[in-house]
Amino acid sequence: MRDRTGRDDPTAASAAVDLNLDFGDEGYPATVALAAMLATHLHANARQGTMRILRDEEPNGVAYPRPDTEFADWVVEPLKTVLDALVREGDGRSTKSSRKALAALCASILQSMAMGRVRALHVELITAFAWHFLTEGTKVYPGWNELLLFGAMEADDGGHPIGEWYRNEVVNARDSKLRPPVIRVDAANQWIRERIVAVSNHSWESRQIDREPSERARFYNSIAGILHEQASATTLSTVKTPVPVGVVTSFDLELEMALWHQKTPYVVVMPIFAIEEREQSASLHWVWTEVDPHAADTTSPEGGLRLPRGLVAPGGWKLLKDGTVLGNKLSRERSRPVVVRLTGSPLMDVPELASLSFTEETKALHHALLLDEYTSLQLSAQDLSGAADGLPTFLTSDVPGSPPRFWLFFGAQLADPGVRLRLISQHLAARMMRHQDAHTEEVDGDDRGGGNPDRADPDRADTMPSGRISGLLINERSHLSDRELFLWHDFDVIDGRHVDWIDRLDEVRERLHHKFEQLRTSMAPAEGDDRGAA
Repeated sequence: MRDRTGRDDPTAASAAVDLNLDFGDEGYPATVALAAMLATHLHANARQGTMRILRDEEPNGVAYPRPDTEFADWVVEPLKTVLDALVREGDGRSTKSSRKALAALCASILQSMAMGRVRALHVELITAFAWHFLTEGTKVYPGWNELLLFGAMEADDGGHPIGEWYRNEVVNARDSKLRPPVIRVDAANQWIRERIVAVSNHSWESRQIDREPSERARFYNSIAGILHEQASATTLSTVKTPVPVGVVTSFDLELEMALWHQKTPYVVVMPIFAIEEREQSASLHWVWTEVDPHAADTTSPEGGLRLPRGLVAPGGWKLLKDGTVLGNKLSRERSRPVVVRLTGSPLMDVPELASLSFTEETKALHHALLLDEYTSLQLSAQDLSGAADGLPTFLTSDVPGSPPRFWLFFGAQLADPGVRLRLISQHLAARMMRHQDAHTEEVDGDDRGGGNPDRADPDRADTMPSGRISGLLINERSHLSDRELFLWHDFDVIDGRHVDWIDRLDEVRERLHHKFEQLRTSMAPAEGDDRGAA
């Protein structure tokens, strides 16, 4: 290092690494954030300085400038100091599992740096840790990567040292991501639940006391309002509409809170694991129940969650199976939207085993959270194969004689392969059903000698125009490789924040309300005449 006169300054290097690190509850997040910032800067500099064409993730990392450079004194050495301090804190004084796991990661980063290299995966992991510690105890929901990271970290059965999976499954594996195998299906659920309870409580209480709703509340109010209007339209005998469905790919209960706040009864559908103790296996099933804010228990449940008991523990769960029972109920009581918890629902109580018709081999039920590709693949396979335990296609398919269903995704985790697969599998299942219906009508038409011209043909130009848009996908941050799958299936992917769409969603809700009111008004005289002539 040199001073402003150009002469060597022997104190500069030591001053650069003389850091006053704080490991208290308030200072620790800043220390981790400093490590993440330095690691990010180091990796960016290494990528900029290399002469090779790099892949997204180099198996052995990227070489960075050697310690004889000025950059090393201001970035490399301070980073080593912070990482070493975090290792000592996690391995020695701290009893918190999250700090111990971070210590294991920091030790792995130091090992790579000893070889003069830095890995993108390391930077991603330590950034997730930093976000966790910075947002813990605040009103900000944790990020998706953070939930996967810590959900896996907490899935420890006591026989493995905390953080061991970082070394064995993440750090040394060439193609690994933030998704190691979950050892126990209930451990990850418990951690995720505890992580988002405080944020959920704050969000619910703000709905009760704030004069002006937050942007988050306004957004979900808009979505709930649209579902309410769509559900009310199903009561009109002259209108053919699909089942109004809200598909949720997060672990919070924001949509349910909005429906409850608006006093809208709804049906909730979620996946569960059925554990067979003898074979140590778990099978996936869908369950459903009804939630009626008018008649439900409004007291708070146990476990620190201060939402109404009727919202998080409604009871009355039933196995969905092929969907016949639910389908018949929705046909009779049509004015109810359906909330499909595509990635699971850790805040809701697990159904009681005795209330569902499982075999004697089934010993326990747990939430099926979308934390690994295996769960995503198994759920998607069940949906696409038409298996009895898959999600019934009537929840996502079109209705003959009506326009095709239009899909609208906000903030879906496009970078996560499991979420991408679950979303697109629902769309594919609906398309498969549409083509099956079209084939059936064609065969029936031949049997009748030419077919019925009044029956809707899903392949006709007026109902399925060529090049139509399947839906919109709005996401603030996404990469081209993440968007391609949806572009192939006729989705428009738009960069944007959900709050930018609140006014437009409210306009859609108002238009739906106005349109359906006009239909009700036009139908009322005819119904009155029928009753008078009877």
